[in-house]
Amino acid sequence: MKTEQIILALNIAREGSISKAADNLFISQPAASNMLKSLEVELGYPLFERSRAGIRMTDAGTEFIKHAATIERSLQAISAIRQPVNRTMFTVYSCKIGITERAFERMCKKYLPKSTIGFTYRVISSIQDAFRSVESGRGDIAIVACRQGIYDAISFQAQRKNMELIEICTSHIEVTCKKGHPILQDKNRIVSMIGDYPCFASVAESPEMYVPDELFRNKDRIQSYITMDPCDVRCRLLCETNGFLVSLPIDDEMKKKYELESIPVENSDMKLFALYEREPVKEELIREYIRYCQKTP
Repeated sequence: MKTEQIILALNIAREGSISKAADNLFISQPAASNMLKSLEVELGYPLFERSRAGIRMTDAGTEFIKHAATIERSLQAISAIRQPVNRTMFTVYSCKIGITERAFERMCKKYLPKSTIGFTYRVISSIQDAFRSVESGRGDIAIVACRQGIYDAISFQAQRKNMELIEICTSHIEVTCKKGHPILQDKNRIVSMIGDYPCFASVAESPEMYVPDELFRNKDRIQSYITMDPCDVRCRLLCETNGFLVSLPIDDEMKKKYELESIPVENSDMKLFALYEREPVKEELIREYIRYCQKTP
């Protein structure tokens, strides 16, 4: 006796029709009839009586169906058994910069075959967002950049909040525009020229936190200030307009895709650092992610 035969008999009893039962189980009517006949031969008694009016269960069939229903429930319970999964979620909050994204990619590729670890990457645009994400427990680690001049103040704030602050690398600020843009022709005139073109920035950016004073001292002169989160759309707008972007370095692949060029801004050295709770539960994953960030070109 096969489970398929038991399920078929239950469906015939519920539908009152072999053809409807066959449709429910996605088998042909002749195949269903043969399966039922084989089952009845094995049992040694008929389950259904056939007539022009249809089919009805025999007394023996009624008893069989009661036990068959119990078997069906047991089969469903067996199918519902699942090995409990102890999933670890690792969440990164980071400013929009290539090395943190590539490090996240490497982490995902390493652990992808293991279903016990899930990963989340969210973009932030300010230092306070980094502190809030870790302090609230939403993020296991936050990666953000700041000017050299305010790093000490950030370090003091981290100590006061009982958080670890680990330097990852140094970087710089770049001005990015489409190829051939007038701003790119003379890097010494960037400051004097920014008022002539629209500037693109992230919604939550705080330029004073990382952009050199001389660059944004007269930011009110900027023709228009367009805010939007980092994305392909912003790069496409740079490519199709005469706007410019002041930001951390953009990936070379993105520049190539949208035919953009960048030049570094003088006196714009940055520190890229990691922020996380002291004695974190997921310390091994955190330190591994930091190593990937430090080794990613």
